[in-house]
Amino acid sequence: MKNEDWNIAENLDALNDLFYGGFGELKSIEACDLVWKNIAKNKTDLGRQTTIEFYKNKLKKPSIYNTVFIKKKLAELEQGQGKTYFDIIMEIIENHPQINLIEA
Repeated sequence: MKNEDWNIAENLDALNDLFYGGFGELKSIEACDLVWKNIAKNKTDLGRQTTIEFYKNKLKKPSIYNTVFIKKKLAELEQGQGKTYFDIIMEIIENHPQINLIEA
């Protein structure tokens, strides 16, 4: 968020918004390389167990989050079928063709 007087939120919706561009480092860039170091380790770190914990923490705030949706996602993960946090990040990147992911 260089040269911005505000900070982007710390969530995947914000990451998605950032990749659309228009502010921060992507303010006037049509395409960019995203160098992701230690991606293999991060795939493990952001895997099934981390994702389950992520959703369980959201269930602690039912007034903020859609608990029906979250319980569905938890059930999918517990059956070995759901998307991990890493999978979701990769999907976000793939939905932005101007972002060229470089695995380092």
